[in-house]
Amino acid sequence: MLLRKVLMAVVVSLILFAAPLAALAQDAQTLMQQADSVWVKRSASLQNAYAAIKLYEQAAAADPSLDTPHYQIARAYYFIGRFSPPAQREALYMKGVEAAKKALAANPGSAGGNYWYSACLARAIEDKSIITKGKYVNDIKGHMLAAKQANPGFYFGGPARALGMVSFKSPFGSNAEAIALLRESLKYAPDYSLTLVNLAEVLIKEKQYDEAKKLCNKVLGLKPMAGYERELKDDQELAKRLLDSIPK
Repeated sequence: MLLRKVLMAVVVSLILFAAPLAALAQDAQTLMQQADSVWVKRSASLQNAYAAIKLYEQAAAADPSLDTPHYQIARAYYFIGRFSPPAQREALYMKGVEAAKKALAANPGSAGGNYWYSACLARAIEDKSIITKGKYVNDIKGHMLAAKQANPGFYFGGPARALGMVSFKSPFGSNAEAIALLRESLKYAPDYSLTLVNLAEVLIKEKQYDEAKKLCNKVLGLKPMAGYERELKDDQELAKRLLDSIPK
């Protein structure tokens, strides 16, 4: 009889404990869906990106075990930084770094946490001296390699794309390695505009003009995915500049 009472008490406790956890998970899921629906409208206004951040923050508070809301916040700050005045960018990218750190605290192996940590940090130091950049290269590459290991196809083959551009921009890098990594990235998303213009940029440096032209023209002919209108427009403007830079 005593054993039965103890077992019943344990069962009741588990039910009572599980109920609020399920409610929290449901709240977080609902908030994530709301945030995603606002995020897809980011191209229309940066205010929509900020509104999405608020909802992702609420989702993170509802379920602290999740990494996704935090790395989505990092992604949002990366987007806002990309389209903000130069004087504001570093601070915005560093907010992305801090959000990504929270994703990694929740899940150290998070592809999104590692990817957006590296992406935001790389952009935050973009205008720093070569010496300063050199201090962060291993950190950036290390987290991006972790993202690649976790999910090589994350964000349109993002890890290989980012590693390729690190190799291209680093004074210790290699254009040949950059080209190989960017081609690897294209295997996951053959029509992703950023990878195409990144590869074209490296090919131009290597005087491989014919292929670079084809890639730029491909970008100019792309239609935007929902939510990516502003990014594609920016990549198309870069494609035009790259075409103009090719010797006639």
